[in-house]
Amino acid sequence: MKTDISLQLTKDRAIQALILNGKKLSDSKQIEVANCQVKENEITCKGHEGSAHMKNSGQDQLLYPYPFPLLFAQILKQSQPATGQTIPITLAVLEEVKNRLQLAKVSGQLRGEGEERMVVGQYTFETEKFVLAFNAKNGAARQITLWASNQGTVFAMEDSRFTPGLRVLLSQYKKYSEF
Repeated sequence: MKTDISLQLTKDRAIQALILNGKKLSDSKQIEVANCQVKENEITCKGHEGSAHMKNSGQDQLLYPYPFPLLFAQILKQSQPATGQTIPITLAVLEEVKNRLQLAKVSGQLRGEGEERMVVGQYTFETEKFVLAFNAKNGAARQITLWASNQGTVFAMEDSRFTPGLRVLLSQYKKYSEF
């Protein structure tokens, strides 16, 4: 089984739940790596080796260590800076340290970069480009570039932790209900 990520969003595109299933390398058994629930005043994550929780101010954005485009829908829905504008943002970063889950609150900045045309295969998208910059708990600087539609769908992202120029695309999206 490959890694399976299930993300539940509210009608405002806020993360309500993030469930991550994977495979244990030592015996190939399927495990639940993390099951995170985001409530108005608390974020809780349970995993195969313990749990983590953090008080939530209601504006904290949950960030999984290996992000994917849809994870940033809430950030861009709540905070869409104009071109050249930078706004502060607070992230709740989920990490696994010594096989135990941890949630770390970090401050970052979201900057609007303006319009950009993005080509994926035979399709061309008119997007807005944003850059999210923050320092991880260990002090390492990190930058995530996002390309989104005017309606808030995040089509692609680049993470400074990945190979330069490597874009992660929104490859599958299933909408279960109309909001």
